[in-house]
Amino acid sequence: MPDSKSGSKLLLIGALWFLAIVFVAGLAWFRFGVEKPADQAAQGPELQKEVEEEASGAEIDVSPEVVERAERLKNLAIAQIENERYAEAEKTLLELRKLLPIEPLVERNLFIASLLHVQQDQGVLPFGGDQALRDSVIGMNLESATGRGISHYLLGQLHEMERNIAEAVEDYRQSTIQDPEFAAAWYAGFQISRSSREEVVRRQGLVALQRAILLLPENIFLFVELMQAQSEAKDTSVEQSLKQVQGLIEPFREEIGRFVQVDLSRLFIEAIQAAEGGDWGAVLRNVRILTNVLRPQEIYQSDKGLVVPHLSSLMLREFVNELPRAAIG
Repeated sequence: MPDSKSGSKLLLIGALWFLAIVFVAGLAWFRFGVEKPADQAAQGPELQKEVEEEASGAEIDVSPEVVERAERLKNLAIAQIENERYAEAEKTLLELRKLLPIEPLVERNLFIASLLHVQQDQGVLPFGGDQALRDSVIGMNLESATGRGISHYLLGQLHEMERNIAEAVEDYRQSTIQDPEFAAAWYAGFQISRSSREEVVRRQGLVALQRAILLLPENIFLFVELMQAQSEAKDTSVEQSLKQVQGLIEPFREEIGRFVQVDLSRLFIEAIQAAEGGDWGAVLRNVRILTNVLRPQEIYQSDKGLVVPHLSSLMLREFVNELPRAAIG
């Protein structure tokens, strides 16, 4: 952030002490999820064995011609995904999968292409409705040593698309276990929990949001989300969050104010005073106005992209296994 933000540092340090305390409560998040049936819990080793058997039995042609074709298909699929031609990308990656049946790049990017295809066309089924392909791609992703946190996150996205909320919550929890520094998974856990009718679930989601803030302590998007959640919960900690957001946007306040013709300083002052006086209707009203003003701003959208990534940004761009390069040179 720009140097002119230095005035917010003291407030930020105070908030981090608070969040550090909350982090202890965050351990509850790791216990929060779906109890897996015994048969599902035992699938890990069995699936790993199947993957290993498939790998040992796969005969991969690594001639220069095949390597050249694999590179071409890989680059074509990446370009197709970047250009939102997801159905074509799936076909390309399935063709590449025949050449390289145990390559993590193929499995990751095929999973992403299928998810994006479903997002683009709501009438499409994941993996074209092919259950065997679905199970294989998901299994290969979860058992791969490459980015298991991302793999669980992608599975959470799939389950969320299918309205399987309980499984999605568990997937995001597993993602944070596999990669505790993956802020997107922490935020996804919050986002999916915030509409729950159970207060304990909403509070656990709030802990996940605060964990994301520990990872990205100057992220305006996350602090705006926090002050919204706190105002809705009538949480007095919203005062601190309001001050944090006020400090973070200070370098841009005048420019934003001129553009939207709103006195941001007045809104912050009124919201803080209302929180101090317990006038939660006024707090919520001012917080919603602030959110609507900040949401279209570039600084807000830029920070949002760090925790709500476009799935294409999670693609692998180079082969993980050395085998496809064996014939080069």
